[in-house]
Amino acid sequence: MRIIKESEYSFTTVTVGYLAITFVDGHEVEVEVEGDYDTDGFPKDKRISEVGSGTPLYGGGLLLADEIQNQDKLFDKLGDLINEF
Repeated sequence: MRIIKESEYSFTTVTVGYLAITFVDGHEVEVEVEGDYDTDGFPKDKRISEVGSGTPLYGGGLLLADEIQNQDKLFDKLGDLINEF
């Protein structure tokens, strides 16, 4: 093995999140909305999971439930949080 000279790098990410109540597949559910952002505020990953059970509802760009009501608004709030940071 050989390490290529001066090829090292690092990435700094910031994770922001909050709790909300919304409807998932027609049932009211408490969810955790979380996102990872780079230092320029660009989103790297966004997640929504059910509080308590930890069941993933959205992650890796995939909707894992049939419907998350106001999903776009939930993610917009993440953008607001990272802008405050």
